[in-house]
Amino acid sequence: MTIRLRRLGRELKHLRIQAGLTQEQVAELMECSKGRIIYAESGKGSRPSLEFIRALLDLYGVRDEDIRDALVDLARRGRHKGWWTSYSDVFPAELPGWEEDATVIRTYDHIVPGLLQTPDYAKALFDGGMLDNRGAIERNVDARMRRQAILRRDPPPQLWVILDETALRRLVGGPKVMRGQLTRLIELADAPNITIQVLPFEAGSHAAMTGAFYILDFGSLNQPSLVYVATAAGSALLEKPEEVEQCTLVFNRAVLLAKSPDESIVFMKGLVDGLEG
Repeated sequence: MTIRLRRLGRELKHLRIQAGLTQEQVAELMECSKGRIIYAESGKGSRPSLEFIRALLDLYGVRDEDIRDALVDLARRGRHKGWWTSYSDVFPAELPGWEEDATVIRTYDHIVPGLLQTPDYAKALFDGGMLDNRGAIERNVDARMRRQAILRRDPPPQLWVILDETALRRLVGGPKVMRGQLTRLIELADAPNITIQVLPFEAGSHAAMTGAFYILDFGSLNQPSLVYVATAAGSALLEKPEEVEQCTLVFNRAVLLAKSPDESIVFMKGLVDGLEG
């Protein structure tokens, strides 16, 4: 099941319910099996044809051309595997697939997030004990750099990062690597779609200290926001509304404790100067 087909299935189910039809009624009107409707709404099974999607939209009374085009395009793109599927060992939860369609990404982390890492910083992270196989390290670094392409798409997602001061103080890879990474963060913070805030030590204890997480929002299509979390034991996607709401609350509290974007840039420049000294 691809991510786009899953999103398409959610939207088709929403439109069917909005039209006041059951799966049985749709199957009868479409002269197909109920199973075909179930699979289309779940994103499982064989990929639905574009003609089948258009017929469902006709049945559900969807006349808005923008909505029709968006859903047909989603079905068309869902028929092709994303580049990340060849990195299933690196991205078990298919995070890049969700990021590719996200309109807003919010994250708190105590290391520099993968979307903002330099190759040297990423290599030093993996080389520092996260991985012990040279081939695996190179593969993970390559995958992480490919993942950053979403920041250059048109239009790019809005990325809002709360960085714990720990991420900036820890000399991952040594002073030279950290200077390069800090310089990269300062450059990225100047982009109109990227906001970086530093959560300083002086803020004391805070709710986000329990661990890093990503909150992904998807704009107008019927795809609820979700949360991605990763630990040393694995990763997971949280989709229950109460889970997303809790993480959003934690993120918002971290925002209030963090330095402003401008203050954060000044802070990072100070760290660069210190490393150069």
